[in-house]
Amino acid sequence: MRKVGIFLIGVLAVIGISLGGWKVKEIIEHQEMAKIVKSEEAQKIYEDQLKFIDENDLTDNGIIKSYQIDSFKRNPMGGIFVHLRINDNKNYEVTVNLGKMQDKIVGEGGSSSPELANLVRKETSND
Repeated sequence: MRKVGIFLIGVLAVIGISLGGWKVKEIIEHQEMAKIVKSEEAQKIYEDQLKFIDENDLTDNGIIKSYQIDSFKRNPMGGIFVHLRINDNKNYEVTVNLGKMQDKIVGEGGSSSPELANLVRKETSND
């Protein structure tokens, strides 16, 4: 009976250590992604993507006045999906896919929310 108890404690210890190591690895990966998402290279990619949507972005004449990183997560196919909130409005969102090519961060496409697309379309048709 005592051997079974020792065996169960050993199995539980191995499971605990494995789960703890997995959680630590997950935290480290998240911190590395955060560093990439907030880098100057990434900000340039965001601004290029916004310029594609609104050529006067981040100016007084632009529809897009500001952006902030709302969230990010790992893309299952590689890279990072970054969700940007536009003009501090939760309905105006741009998603940018960041990837890596030869140790350089690159933009691999993106999309905008239908609400933002409609706003840009409406504002540019009024000009």
